[in-house]
Amino acid sequence: MKHHKVKPVLVFDGARLPSKSGTEVDRHDRRRENMAKARQLLTIGDRSGADEHFRKAVDITPLMAYSLIEELRKKGVEYIVAPYEADAQLAYLAMSGYVSCVVTEDSDLIPYGSPRVLFKMDKYGEGLEYRLENLGVNRELDFSNFTREMLIRMCILTGCDYLNSLPGVGVKTAHKVVKEHKNLPNIMAYFRKTNIVIPDDYEESFRRAELTFWHQRVFDPITQKMIHLHPLPDGVSEHDVPFCGPAVSEDIIRGVCNGELDPTSHQPFVNSMVIRFYSYLPPTRIVD
Repeated sequence: MKHHKVKPVLVFDGARLPSKSGTEVDRHDRRRENMAKARQLLTIGDRSGADEHFRKAVDITPLMAYSLIEELRKKGVEYIVAPYEADAQLAYLAMSGYVSCVVTEDSDLIPYGSPRVLFKMDKYGEGLEYRLENLGVNRELDFSNFTREMLIRMCILTGCDYLNSLPGVGVKTAHKVVKEHKNLPNIMAYFRKTNIVIPDDYEESFRRAELTFWHQRVFDPITQKMIHLHPLPDGVSEHDVPFCGPAVSEDIIRGVCNGELDPTSHQPFVNSMVIRFYSYLPPTRIVD
């Protein structure tokens, strides 16, 4: 990117988002299963298979991200640590005009409202470009009368980080249902008439997912303040959206988003590195 005079801005995940607690539990379980499988393969001499599962068992920590941030500082590459989800932060940077395009592998940038995304970029800089303004001319699925709200609902129905999809509901079914029924009450009324088993908390979880895509907290690098991706509407208060991430004092959030404080503990990374280093040291053994 720098060779072609493109100024990159790297965005890191911050603290864990309350809306994503279920997904985080599932990912933790998968990492644990992969670790067990890797150790099993290692005992029978299958190093290649073990290596594959060890990779899937890795959990990227803020300390690992900080190691990369230190290198970015040396090279003069701009970065931002999101208060919570990097996806929402990336979308904000694109919508506010701070960046021209988002490069990612995560399709959540679509419901978050990013106007321009480059997916699956290879080492030659080529990829699949998505532009929100061109959605209405898509030929496979008709989005000509879709509103932003409808697009978010379709994405949630197909399954996202904040809510699993209903059984048998894929992209085409979700598109058809949202196109015909538009709002959540009508969508739920439709599904209740089908044979699909709907969890008791599905509708409320759906509303939380919608609010998260609209109002998650992000960091404005210009004002150096934490704000909502979109302002809260009339009648909705901060107490109504705790799942979008708790508020943090301005001094702390500046330290977090500028890569000086651990986004979870809010402690300086120097102290965290010392503590974690000693916690990983093996017990001392005295040999005569």
